[in-house]
Amino acid sequence: MLKTVASQISSRLVAIENCEKSNNQEWKLRHAEEIKKLVDSLPHGSGIDGKTELDFSRSTPEKLVLTGSYHSMNDGGYYDGWTDFTLTVTPSLAYGFNLKVSGAFPRRYAETREYLAEVFQEALGTEV
Repeated sequence: MLKTVASQISSRLVAIENCEKSNNQEWKLRHAEEIKKLVDSLPHGSGIDGKTELDFSRSTPEKLVLTGSYHSMNDGGYYDGWTDFTLTVTPSLAYGFNLKVSGAFPRRYAETREYLAEVFQEALGTEV
């Protein structure tokens, strides 16, 4: 059965929890590496120029927390600043998962939040 990127990450977090209970460090590291590969496959470029990472300390199998940075561009086509953002992914019975984008986006870049939501919703919902 195919799973989405988001559900694969969640499943790997469950596996890590099980490895911690059984003190299996080898497999814990393997699952963490697989999570890193999945997160590294998420969108990069078109302003998403900072590294997107899973925040292991705040993530659980029921809530994924990813952090990243967006490189803003002005009307003249020049990069003019960075905005750090957080993606919070939670389960949804109707839609598979909910995605919340938070960060201190400058008023002139208010549409960036919607852009990030759209791009990451599609990427995290991709079946693998």
